Amino acid sequence: FIKPTETNQFIRAFNQYHRVQQQKISARTLEMPKSILVENISPEIPKDYIVIYFESKKHGGGLVLDISYIPEDNSAIITFQESKVVATILQRKHSLMNGPVSVYPYYESLGAAMYGKERLQIKMPDPFPVSIDPCHWRFLEQNYCLLQEITHEMAGHCCEIKWPSKVCGNPEIMVHPSLDLAKRKRSLVKIWKEDASTVLTQILSRQKVVRREINSELWEAIRNSLVKDDVLIITDASKREVVLVGAAGSVKEAEEEMKVLIENVVKKMERERLTIKETVSITACKYAILCNCGLQENICLAYPELKITYDASKELITLHGLPAEVFKTKSDIFERLSSMIQKPVDIHSNIFVFLQHVDNESLSRLLFWSKMINAYYELSDKSVLLFGGILQDLHRAEEELKKDLTFQSIELEDCTVTKKKEWLELTEQLYKAYNCSDETILIQEQEGKIVIAGYFKKVATAHQKLSDFVDNHTYIQRNIKTKSAAVVMYVQQEKSPKWNYLNGQGIKIHFGTLRSHKVISLEGPRVAVLKGVELFHNILSSLHAINITIDKPGAKSFFKEREELYINGARQRFNCLIRIQEGTEEVEETGEGNSYGEEQQSCYKVKLGNGILVVLQKADLTKCSADVVVNASNEELMHIGGLASRLLEAAGPELQKECKDQVRQHGSFKPGCATITNAWKLPCKQVIHAIGPRWQSAEKENCIKLLKKSVRESLKLANRYQHRSIAIPAISSGIFGFPLKECTHSIVTAIKESLEDFSENSCLKQIYLMDIRDDTIKAFSETLNEVFGPSLSTTYPFPKAKHSVAKIQPEPEMLMTAEGLKIVLLKKGIEEAVTDVIVNSVARDLQLDKGPLSRALLAKAGGELQVELTQEGQGKDIKEGCVLKTSGYNLSCLHVLHAVLPAWNQRKKSESKDLGSIIEECLKVTEQLCLSSITFPAIGTGNLGYPKQYVAKLFFDEVFKFSQAENPKSLKEVHFVLHSSDATTTQAFMDELNSRLSVSQTSSSVPKASSENFQQGSQAFFEPSSTLKGGIPKMKIGPVELQLEEGDITKQKTDAIVNITNQTFNLRNGVSKAIMEGAGPQVVKECGDLASQPHNNLICTQGGNLPCKNIIHLVHSDDINSQVSQTLMECEQRQFTSVVFPAIGTGVAKRDPVRAADSMIDAVVDYASTTSASGVTEIKIIIFQPHLLDVFSASMQRKGAMASKSGGGMCTPKSFLLKVAEFFIPKKPAVELKPALFFGRTVESAIFQICGDHQ
Repeated sequence: FIKPTETNQFIRAFNQYHRVQQQKISARTLEMPKSILVENISPEIPKDYIVIYFESKKHGGGLVLDISYIPEDNSAIITFQESKVVATILQRKHSLMNGPVSVYPYYESLGAAMYGKERLQIKMPDPFPVSIDPCHWRFLEQNYCLLQEITHEMAGHCCEIKWPSKVCGNPEIMVHPSLDLAKRKRSLVKIWKEDASTVLTQILSRQKVVRREINSELWEAIRNSLVKDDVLIITDASKREVVLVGAAGSVKEAEEEMKVLIENVVKKMERERLTIKETVSITACKYAILCNCGLQENICLAYPELKITYDASKELITLHGLPAEVFKTKSDIFERLSSMIQKPVDIHSNIFVFLQHVDNESLSRLLFWSKMINAYYELSDKSVLLFGGILQDLHRAEEELKKDLTFQSIELEDCTVTKKKEWLELTEQLYKAYNCSDETILIQEQEGKIVIAGYFKKVATAHQKLSDFVDNHTYIQRNIKTKSAAVVMYVQQEKSPKWNYLNGQGIKIHFGTLRSHKVISLEGPRVAVLKGVELFHNILSSLHAINITIDKPGAKSFFKEREELYINGARQRFNCLIRIQEGTEEVEETGEGNSYGEEQQSCYKVKLGNGILVVLQKADLTKCSADVVVNASNEELMHIGGLASRLLEAAGPELQKECKDQVRQHGSFKPGCATITNAWKLPCKQVIHAIGPRWQSAEKENCIKLLKKSVRESLKLANRYQHRSIAIPAISSGIFGFPLKECTHSIVTAIKESLEDFSENSCLKQIYLMDIRDDTIKAFSETLNEVFGPSLSTTYPFPKAKHSVAKIQPEPEMLMTAEGLKIVLLKKGIEEAVTDVIVNSVARDLQLDKGPLSRALLAKAGGELQVELTQEGQGKDIKEGCVLKTSGYNLSCLHVLHAVLPAWNQRKKSESKDLGSIIEECLKVTEQLCLSSITFPAIGTGNLGYPKQYVAKLFFDEVFKFSQAENPKSLKEVHFVLHSSDATTTQAFMDELNSRLSVSQTSSSVPKASSENFQQGSQAFFEPSSTLKGGIPKMKIGPVELQLEEGDITKQKTDAIVNITNQTFNLRNGVSKAIMEGAGPQVVKECGDLASQPHNNLICTQGGNLPCKNIIHLVHSDDINSQVSQTLMECEQRQFTSVVFPAIGTGVAKRDPVRAADSMIDAVVDYASTTSASGVTEIKIIIFQPHLLDVFSASMQRKGAMASKSGGGMCTPKSFLLKVAEFFIPKKPAVELKPALFFGRTVESAIFQICGDHQ
């Protein structure tokens, strides 16, 4: 301030300011100083000199009261008596002993001097370097945190550190003074460099750098052992040194550790230089015994640094160590081995074989070592040797060996069990389950048995599983002989509820066999078959059976024509079964005891120039007593199907075993070869197995060549083994598919060619060609006549019956195409067909036990037919239109073509072939196989619902179309076989045949087909339409009564009413609306649930609120006939006895009432005519519109009139016995019926077989 007043004003105002008062501070004026601060005083200047200098007036001084000398700052504070002296001194420049000094006022109240602008700046010291070891710097460089700590610590000493660059050969740390140093006292500035250098040196000394000279070999030996996280280890190969850098304590520890490691390595290297290696040969088990005795523990205790290893693959102990240690240990091992004792043990051969297949070390561990038994076993040539340390261990080991190892065997009756895929899967499963552990087993097949050997627990379990498998898969056959074929049929038809469950147990039941119709044959798993035999014996013991013989002219033909009618009558009235004995059954009965030889009937006989007799006979090869018989075998000599199977059954399982031994010894046989075995239980001496070829039309010449070769080889074997007679079948004509004509011609020509080389002195004198099938005998006969000329004796193409009575049968109806293809209509069962090919209808699941057609073929052919069909269908997309081919087996055909047909109401939806395409394919397949004949049943006319007239016309159309397009070379005959019980189908085919005969106008030598031959005894019997009380029309069709009634269908009390609805079963219109509303919401819901499930346009629900029990909901269709038929079949399956229909199609659909009526009544007539035992007996059609009642009544009357004209009976058939009696009472018939196309009638006895539950 310039003026004192201004100063006072400011102080007063400042002190009164409220914020100053809040901070509790105040202002005052600075006093006049009495002291001065003198700086830059040379240290050599004494204190007294300074006082004298400033008291001198010359220098403006005055009296000095006090002087305070500060040597570290080279300054002094001088206090004067008067303040004005200070002002004088400050105005001058001063110098002490020629050294300039600085003078400043010093205020005691402030304790500081006021320098103003005149004070000189302190000169800062220069930076200086500090050298650091490169390894030390490398350590610091890798520890960033440590660098930060050093920098921070030096900053406290007014230092700034500049670290060396990363790549530096001689690193230096540059130390710079910090800005804080300028604020320090001058005395501190002067000594800063010395202090900073000292402090930095002390800090760096906290880390230590140690260098140790070491060669590379030593360093490589210890480097992995010397690992320190807080010590940096640096190697310098050029200087052969190792540098340790880190905290002083850590480096010291690392240095001591490295020293110890080096010492140990040096010792180790010296030991290795002196170490030797020795080996001792010893088995793994012996080595284990030694280890169990503490070998390794003892060695480690005595010689810790001795290494001992064992190589199991080489069975060697290797010792590494100093010579003295190695040789001493080796000697000790030999001593232990020599002291080991052994003991032989006798065990069963089956257990010995098991021990040969397992590892003795693993089994010893399980049996002995796990139980603290120090022993093991080895195998000698025929015994087991136990080794151990002490005898007690060997005794215990023997006990454990005999206790824990065992074997069990399973006897085999059927050696084919072990060849099954399931057997292989089971054994593989057992091996996987048990052999993955130590407790192993061995399963081996020996002669006629299976042996399981191994650990006793697992053997018991495996034996149980394998025994169960063998019991369930050992297939045996047992024949139960009954009094007559009627008994067999009665058991099959009437007692099925008692035996039907056997089918589910894998048993094949054959009612009647190829040899005898009065035998029930069971084949399947042994346990199940034996129980089944017991069951059938119990069933048979409760039945009664008699045979009645009638020797009247025409008796048999009369009853045969009406057989189905009389059978049904007897069943309904007497609950018994009646059948007529066939002529072939007489041959069966009389032929059972005949011996083989020329006293049997010969069909052909010729004696050649060299004295060898060739004879053709129809006989059973299994009963042939010739010296040797020929079996038509396969490459593996497995007796599967056909003749081979029958020979095995007669010979016993020993035959198959001997064949397996030959295959095991020689391998599989090639086609054209032959081999010989014993005959075992057969009446012949030996059996020759001829391996025939499988027929391939593309390699026809080669197949014939191989077949001839197999015959020649068979004849050579017979002559070589000095046999006088041989029986040869039609080799390869069965399941191998060789065409019969080519087969017989090849065999006969091969015999002729072979016999030309035989001399009169050869042993072989008689050759029998033998078969049981008529077509084979006929083919052989024709070939023999062609090759050798006429027979020496009368030739019978077919065997005679017991009585010389010609069989009375109608001549088959026939038609021929322009190309010469013959079409023949026959009335018989499909299983009786005798052609090269038979066509069968089968469902998509390929099960032959469902439809009547398939069941009939399966019963005759045998179970092999189902097996082959299943195999044929595997891996294929089976759908409608597929045709699969199998062999015929016991049928009188070579092949069966199985066709999968779509249902009639599904044929438009199906994208597969229709019925016409299937017929065409069957014809083409037959022609391609070079076969001459094929049989079609009326497929599709049964459950599949095809209209019978449609099927009849389609069959004829397709055959004519095929004949014209293909002009077949091989196919000569097409047979249509119609069952005698199916009158309407028969009539449809007869009508079609007659219409074609009349159109073709062929020669008069071709007679017009007569439907009488087919219709007699098979038509449905009608009662004329009549009227019940109240004017209700009715008609009796066999057991079925059809009624017409005007009224409301919802009021009917019956088992079921029919509702015609839409695809979703929710139609609310017309009659359907009335039915659904009357039934109630529960039925509506049930319809909705069933509609979402698979259905065939038909569902069945409860009756709900209606008086009926059930409602059959049927989707609307244009085919009324099919709808009624489908409904009746559904009722049949559900065992309904009554059903009520509306007048289908006459309401909202507006169909022609006449056609609707005809279609409905036709369907009812078809059902009653084709169903032998109808379940539905009451059928009613409810007419809601009164004027339609007359239309349906007229249709009913027309059907009754047509039935009368066709010759149908007018009343319910009489009982069978009554018919028999009436037949023999002379009575003039009202109308004389002359059967058309019959041979002359001759006398033949009729034998009636009767069977029932009660005497």
